Amino acid sequence: MRRVALIVLLTGIYIGCARQPPSLPAPPPEPEPPQPLQGGAVRLALSFAERDALAHHALGPVEGSDPAFVEDRVDRWSRLARTTRLDRVEFVSDRRIDAVDLFLLGEIDLTPAYGRDVGRLREADAARPRLSRAPGWDRTYLIRCDPRLRWTNDPNFRRWFAETIDRVDLVEGLFDGRGAPAWTVQSSSGGPLWQPPVIHPFGSTSQPVLHLKYDPADSGAASVASRMKALFVNHGVEMRLVTGDEIERPELTLSAHQRWSPDPVVAILPLVRAGGLAGEGAAHYLEQARNAAGEARENLASLAEEALLIQALVIPLVRLEAWIASAPALEGVKPGLTGELALEEIWWSR
Repeated sequence: MRRVALIVLLTGIYIGCARQPPSLPAPPPEPEPPQPLQGGAVRLALSFAERDALAHHALGPVEGSDPAFVEDRVDRWSRLARTTRLDRVEFVSDRRIDAVDLFLLGEIDLTPAYGRDVGRLREADAARPRLSRAPGWDRTYLIRCDPRLRWTNDPNFRRWFAETIDRVDLVEGLFDGRGAPAWTVQSSSGGPLWQPPVIHPFGSTSQPVLHLKYDPADSGAASVASRMKALFVNHGVEMRLVTGDEIERPELTLSAHQRWSPDPVVAILPLVRAGGLAGEGAAHYLEQARNAAGEARENLASLAEEALLIQALVIPLVRLEAWIASAPALEGVKPGLTGELALEEIWWSR
């Protein structure tokens, strides 16, 4: 009996224990928020175009611009750091290596990225960068035509040239689809409506020879220029690529346009000036926009752009989305809507 009673007692204890809810592990402690550290440096590498554009945010001078921007560029970056939690802002001027490669090597802490470089950064396990969408840094590759030179002085030729470009091929073939074909620079319209020009606005015995100038430090521009050369060979146009001053006046200039200013007049002004006398209609609308405000100012600036597009003095190609890559421990990076980086708010968390 004692043995049976003992078995019953043990069985009851076992069943009671089995009915107890299992003990759950304690939740992990909440991670402490990163603590800002005073001091340190941020290393940057920007293209000449980006540095010049940042001058509009008082970060550096533009040659031939207002006297307020004539000070030494490096001194401006150094003085900027005095208003931040940093000790200094270092500017890496050696651009023989692409900025994204410098970032992946750990030589710089912050860089804009476009196209295929965005995919490279997302796959970089070692660097594990932070990527922030930066609409104010979106880039539109475009071609400016010099209307004073042979071939490009013919509006019909310029329109044929603009329509012949395979923009979808540029986006998909060069930038892995991280962009969109562009028919405008900064307006929201669908682009100019042309009467279809003749297929070849030049005689079969005369082969056009055009020089296309581009910035060799911009890998995206170099890719676009090479693809353009290959494209137009098939259309009977010889295109010679130039990168320096070997040609005083190239017929075509490839550049990356970014809307660095919220003011539509300031944003479109460089393109209107490049149009020269042939862009008289655009200059007329821009002058009216200078004296307008609000929605009227924006509309008149859009008309100035459309006048350039109708004459094909400016030929948009592709528009690329911009991202800012920053080091994992760099906090407070906030790309603005017109190209600012808000360096006054960044700090290191390590």
